Amino acid sequence: MRPFVHRAGGVLEFAFCYPYSYESVCATVDALARANLGDDVYLRRETLTTSLEGRPVELLTITANDDTYFGDEPLDWKTHHDTSEKSSRGGLAFSIDSGGGDDSSDDGEDSGPEGTNKPSLSKPPLLTPHRKDEAVRACSKREVIISARVHPGETPAQFVIDGLLAAVLADGPVGQALREAYVWRVVPCLNPDGVARGHYRKDARGDDQNRQYWPPPSPKPSQHPAQAALQALARSSGERLRCLVDVHAHANKRGCFLFGNHNPLGGPDAPELLACRLSAHSRHAEWQACDFSRRKMGNSGSCRVALHHAGICDGRPRGAEPPAHAYTLECNYNKGTTATTSVVTDDPPGSVRAAWAKCSYLSPLLAAPYDPGAWRDVGRALAMALLDLAADDAARGLDDVRTTRTLDECRNWLEAQRLKERRIKAKFRPRRKKKEPLSSNS
Repeated sequence: MRPFVHRAGGVLEFAFCYPYSYESVCATVDALARANLGDDVYLRRETLTTSLEGRPVELLTITANDDTYFGDEPLDWKTHHDTSEKSSRGGLAFSIDSGGGDDSSDDGEDSGPEGTNKPSLSKPPLLTPHRKDEAVRACSKREVIISARVHPGETPAQFVIDGLLAAVLADGPVGQALREAYVWRVVPCLNPDGVARGHYRKDARGDDQNRQYWPPPSPKPSQHPAQAALQALARSSGERLRCLVDVHAHANKRGCFLFGNHNPLGGPDAPELLACRLSAHSRHAEWQACDFSRRKMGNSGSCRVALHHAGICDGRPRGAEPPAHAYTLECNYNKGTTATTSVVTDDPPGSVRAAWAKCSYLSPLLAAPYDPGAWRDVGRALAMALLDLAADDAARGLDDVRTTRTLDECRNWLEAQRLKERRIKAKFRPRRKKKEPLSSNS
């Protein structure tokens, strides 16, 4: 332990992690709005909605400043939920119990007792209040939605957002390619009331906002406006939506990793592809910690699982094109796991972590404590992984082997992993007892 001297009578505060206050979030967004980004960058800052205590929930829209993007129509709260039995049991892909269960960074806290003393608004706040109600031509680009700080104390998520924004707004060919590939919708802070109050997981109502997305009629705009607004934003993207990534921090599981909705069919658009490419762009991304199992879909109130149930992401009808996936990106507060050659043997092709584990002077760095720079690197890697998916989407059906070679290798590796898992399950599956033949005397 490192000794220190504390003066009597003063206030000594300890931070659980690197702090990122509400004032710092506002300062970051203000700086981006004032920055001179050049004529080839389109950046629009707007209020998606307002919180229960009147704070703005900011939305940043970033893309290339060209003739492919023409603005957006105003959003409204009229989101039509499918309340059929099939939808409530797990979207359109397969049935799943929508009751409570473990999910992502759940630390065991509940949302507190339900009662009449919880604050709510007399009427829903405005949604995208500054957009003009005029005819806007639809954009052909795919859209990516990134959100963070639904749990106020998870400050690593804010540094991930900073790294992603730095990559998307960067000068040079890579930044330009990111802007040309997608329309980026970034919600830096979903829970401004909780961040301003200094809460760890709750909002001004004492609720865990990441448990309020489902079932209908949740989320209610008068009680959880940010969640209802995010779902309305995802619905408005329609078939243009490529994926939604909700960024969190994890106190128990080490490393940086993705949780995704279960896809029992696999195929060329498997959600695990993003995790494969994330591990190829950052040494902090750990494939072994990623989870795309049905067990991780137990809590239907979380953003990722609710989008499946609503048929917005992953839960679309089988064979629907184009695909859209929802993810939870988790980053540990402290550090990653100790990497050894035996542990990373089963990593996907191109894994940076697997390559560093084989080097005597690089492998110790894989377990080094995280800092804001490490989380920003994960944000940059997320942007690059999504760019890989965009290149693959553009090359679909073309005879460009060089463009699709990397992802085809990942697809083949994923299918081999699925086959391996099926063989293991079949090996340990209890065999049925054979019926004894009837005796001749019976």
